[in-house]
Amino acid sequence: MSKKGSKNYILHAQSKQFFWEGQGQLSIKTFAKGKAFYKTNRGFYSVEENRYLLLNEGSYTISIDLMRAPIQYQLMKKQK
Repeated sequence: MSKKGSKNYILHAQSKQFFWEGQGQLSIKTFAKGKAFYKTNRGFYSVEENRYLLLNEGSYTISIDLMRAPIQYQLMKKQK
């Protein structure tokens, strides 16, 4: 059922600061011990513990800037 050459992956990391802007694929974002801020063409979103954000393919910005302990985040992505 999968296309030849498609890649799916899960990223698990932690950081106190992070900024990224660009094109992304369909993905699910979730965080623990902190909060991240997303900007898309549909609005602004805050993702924190026990919440998730489903992003369709397209452009977005993510920003993490914390003074306390690093947050942990997971990203589940289906790439074409």
